[in-house]
Parts: sequence; C-alpha cells; structure tokens
Amino acid sequence: MDKLLSVIMPIYNGEKYLSEAIESILNQSYSNIELILVNDGSTDNTLTICQQYAKQDKRIFVLNQKNMGGQIAKNNGIDIAKGDYICFIDSDDYISPSMFRSMIDALEYYNADFSFCQFTRKTELITKEYKNIVDYFFIKDKEQIFKIIIGKGEKLSAGGYVWNKIYKKSILKDYRFDSDINIGEDGLFNLKLAKRLNSICGSDANYYYYRLNPVGLTAGNFRKFERIKREYLKYCEYYDKETDENIKHYISFMIACSSLRGAEACVRENLFNQNLRDIRYILKKYVNKEILKGKPVYKKYKLFMLMPCVFSFIIKRKYKNKSGR
Repeated sequence: MDKLLSVIMPIYNGEKYLSEAIESILNQSYSNIELILVNDGSTDNTLTICQQYAKQDKRIFVLNQKNMGGQIAKNNGIDIAKGDYICFIDSDDYISPSMFRSMIDALEYYNADFSFCQFTRKTELITKEYKNIVDYFFIKDKEQIFKIIIGKGEKLSAGGYVWNKIYKKSILKDYRFDSDINIGEDGLFNLKLAKRLNSICGSDANYYYYRLNPVGLTAGNFRKFERIKREYLKYCEYYDKETDENIKHYISFMIACSSLRGAEACVRENLFNQNLRDIRYILKKYVNKEILKGKPVYKKYKLFMLMPCVFSFIIKRKYKNKSGR
C-alpha cells in the first residue's frame, strides 16, 4: 500500500491556470494523495473552481482564508496535512504524470529526508516531458547538501525552491515558513531545514513545469513599504543570529534584494529621507557587493548606493509609465 502524500497548493487569483495545475496532480500514476487547496483570499473565481473540483474528487480539501500571503497559506496546509510525505505545487504550474511515483520511489529506496527533481520553465521550447532513463543521486555530506540547495551542486542542483521537492513529514515537525518573509522564503526555508537533514536524493529528470506569473502570491499589500520593511529587518535578524557561513551568504544576498525592493517602494509611496538612509545603512552593514556581482540586482545596488537621486528618478518614471499618470 502506497503511503499518503499531502499536496499543498497555495492560491491567490489563480483562475487562469488552476485547472491545468489540479488536473496534472489528479492524473498522477501515484494516486494515494490528498490535495489541499488553500485559497488565500482570491478575488476572482479561484474559490469556485476549487469547490467544483472538491465535489468531483474526495481526495481534495479546500481551505479558505483571508489574504495573508503564501507562507501562511503553506503553513496552514502543513497543519492539517495527514500524509507521510508533503509537497508543494504552485497553482500556475503543472507536473509530469510520473513525478510523484518516481520521486517517492527514490525517497523510499534511499530512505532520504527529501527528494528533488529538475524543472523546465514554461516559456522554453519543450521537446519531451521527461527522460526514459533517469539518473538518481544520493547525498549525505552536509556541505554538499547546502551547495545543492543554493544551486552549486557538483552533479546537479535542487535550488532553494520547495515546489520541486517531496519531504518526509517527520522532518518538518514544528518547522514552518516565516510569515514575515515574502521574497526568497523558499530558499531560507530549505537552508535552515538543511541543518536537520541526514540525507537527500535527487533526479536529473525535469518533472516540474514552472510558469512565471506576475500576479501570483506576491501582489497587492506585499508590495507596500511597511510590509517589505518587516521582511528585510527580519532577514537582518536572521543574519545576526546565524553562524553557518553558507546560510549567512544567502541571507546577505536576500537582504540586498529585499532592501532594494523597499527603496523602490519608498519612492513609489513618497517615503523619502530617513527610510532611504536606513536602507543605505543596512546595505553597507550586511551586504558584501562581491556576492552581487554578475547578478541582475548588482546594477540596481550600484545605482542606489552611488547615485540615489538618479535611482529615485528612474523608479518614479517607471511607476508613472506603468500607472499611466
């Protein structure tokens, strides 16, 4: 008898691709699943679509909540999950029919703490869904586990994402997503989780199909300055308490990304002076510019630190063009 897999799907205004995502889960060759659809206060037809599917398939449970963000949606899903295994699927993505069977077989064969696969961006030209012959890798070395999570594995990488992984429920225990972190939360979740991992296993097959959605779970209030400020200050707290250099390196990068998002929000909302000075101080204290080089955020960082007035002018013009004002 196959063990129960709990599939948690947080959803915010996902009506466009939701049916495709749900169908790809219900049509898995591994059928002993429960699908927990967490509607995060959607204002479109998301809830109606979820309820219609729940009437058709007893494996589906719908959890409806006010808009609190993807992290709380995932946490609430974990709280009610009954499975031996847990995975997360985004509502605008879809998966290959054998993903669950393949990854759980590997998980059980190696007795690993989580299993991961590769992914394909939906915008890329896809010639076939997955390999006929799949190579698996088993990793016990802690340093290698960290490198695989941050995308620097020797043979393959898992990335910081949660949606291309299946976890043993037992390793999560009381472990949850930080509701104050909205950008980079998956990476932080996995890196901190890595401290309690004994082993992981991975596949080189692309079972997961990722679609970049500009709406998603990060829209609305999560773009406002006060919300972003809570995020980068929480990252700073994590940095001050952390002792592992791998995790500190990741947190430093996320402080840069989050703080610069905060600077943009300040300009959009006309919150200048002290807020921008505070952000400059945080960037100087916590961010080594060397870790940003070669990444898209580096240009934004240099512009903000060297020419803040030009940075503000560009963001104002960009916002004005988008809003049509």
